[in-house]
Amino acid sequence: MLRSSRKAVDHLIVGGLAAFAICVFTAPSAAQTTARALGFDTTNFDRSVRPQDDFFRFVNGGWLKRTEIWRTKFRDESLRNQLLTNPHSPGMYRAFVPLVNNDAFDRAFNVQSGDKMYLAPGDRVKIW
Repeated sequence: MLRSSRKAVDHLIVGGLAAFAICVFTAPSAAQTTARALGFDTTNFDRSVRPQDDFFRFVNGGWLKRTEIWRTKFRDESLRNQLLTNPHSPGMYRAFVPLVNNDAFDRAFNVQSGDKMYLAPGDRVKIW
């Protein structure tokens, strides 16, 4: 009985060592493992910025350095033409106009009369 138990332990040890060797020699790189373990890609981190100083730039700095961001600027006539002919809102209004027309936004962020993001309920657009 003792001999068969010893054999079983030996088999477990050898099997464990074999599994460990397979994991070590076929394991992804440390960066891949970290990104996979954290659930997001850390390659865009800008390590020249301390996260406690500017977390947004720390997390997105690599992407911001490599990416060109469009700027929207219209002459009055061009803006008028876009409003009359294009079904899409001008870029400068796409982000905040839906919010100021939403009661839930006011409640969530405690927007009060007199705040820049406040729009009187009578002036709000209601589609449905």
